[in-house]
Amino acid sequence: MSMNFYPLEANPDSFNPLASSLGLEISQFSFTDILGLDEDLLSILPQPVVAVIMLAPGIGRWDAKDRVAHPGEALDQGDREGLVWIRQKQSNQCGTIALLHALANTSSIQLRDGPIKSLFDKCRLERLGAEETADLLATTDLNNLHDAASRAGQSDLPPPGVEPHNHFVAFVEHRGQLFELDGACRPTPVYHGPIEGNLLHSVAEVVRGIIIQEEGKINFSLMALAPTPV
Repeated sequence: MSMNFYPLEANPDSFNPLASSLGLEISQFSFTDILGLDEDLLSILPQPVVAVIMLAPGIGRWDAKDRVAHPGEALDQGDREGLVWIRQKQSNQCGTIALLHALANTSSIQLRDGPIKSLFDKCRLERLGAEETADLLATTDLNNLHDAASRAGQSDLPPPGVEPHNHFVAFVEHRGQLFELDGACRPTPVYHGPIEGNLLHSVAEVVRGIIIQEEGKINFSLMALAPTPV
């Protein structure tokens, strides 16, 4: 059953507590803002960056019917064996789905034992599809966790059920390849080719290409999942 939820705010203060509730040891890995795509700004991030979450306008580019493919991206390509992909079935949960995509597909981190870790293990073992994974998530406490995280933000809450003009996606590395995972607007994971150098720089190249194609008319924000500074 579809329910109305508020969206997450695009900042580490919203994502890190939710990630912790889902099993991430945020004393080891946590989300941090990516302040820009210039090399000097990328170089200050803790390494290795193991996933990136992007928030961008949800009208046009992120519409499944209208979105224009960007150079290097393709559907139904790449080695997706073991990749966890989740269909978004609740409105305004794209931030939480992006977070789950980041946690599920990052071999560098181990989640605490719990329902989410068990669910991800089952997905890989039984090679579950996006719809089946979403149905399993519906049996967990995910909706309540998302609701609490979305209400804890600093922004004024929109009326229930109002769709924001922004959308979250996750970029992850899987078997040396870069994938963009979007549980709402894309029919399959988006393959962006082999990782060149490291994940952070490969994602930066993809985002720079988007900006060029959109003629600079796109506002976006990025967060990196990276080692927590001591």
